[in-house]
Amino acid sequence: MDLNRRNTLAAMGGLALAGGGILGSGAFTTVSADRTVNVNVIANTELGASENFADVLIDVGGYDEVAVKQSDGSLNTDGSGLFPTSSDNYSSPAFGSQYVSLLQNDVELVFGFDKTGNGGNDTRLLANASVEFADLISLVNSNGSETVGEHSLSFDTTGFSVDGSNIAFANAPSNVKVGAGAADSRTVTVTAGSDDDTGATLEINITDPTA
Repeated sequence: MDLNRRNTLAAMGGLALAGGGILGSGAFTTVSADRTVNVNVIANTELGASENFADVLIDVGGYDEVAVKQSDGSLNTDGSGLFPTSSDNYSSPAFGSQYVSLLQNDVELVFGFDKTGNGGNDTRLLANASVEFADLISLVNSNGSETVGEHSLSFDTTGFSVDGSNIAFANAPSNVKVGAGAADSRTVTVTAGSDDDTGATLEINITDPTA
């Protein structure tokens, strides 16, 4: 089952365009002016270290059945090459290369896959059965203060088309602030129907309650 990620991040700041006024006297036909726009992006460990956000990580390396599909269509089963890496990761709290950031990487979540043709394993889920993945998704804050932002995560399964297919948090994060130098890990249960399925989404919302 593939799950498309859909992130909806509430703005923690604003984009301002500033310039001098265009003043004149008398008749004129057209006045035009150009202004440069700068867009600055927070990336990698800066995100988890921000006072605004916690990073959202999935434990890919900890489960044989869990993988992420990258934008080029390749299946990543151990988190290698995606942030966090062995050299660029969170040390306090410790989250390394077996995890994949769902905010930093544009990936799809995959539960169960067959790589026997490439010398790998067949980890597809049993039909009409449920599998619990403990502490699968974690909110990680490496900042010295509690996050300003409140985090809510949920699965939208309306895109599933096979009867019985489902995915859900055991206890979904709702308006959660993550403490200083802490992580909030959540268990996810995946239920397979009678056949392969795709179309569900993980919705990630981060809002600033002070805005």
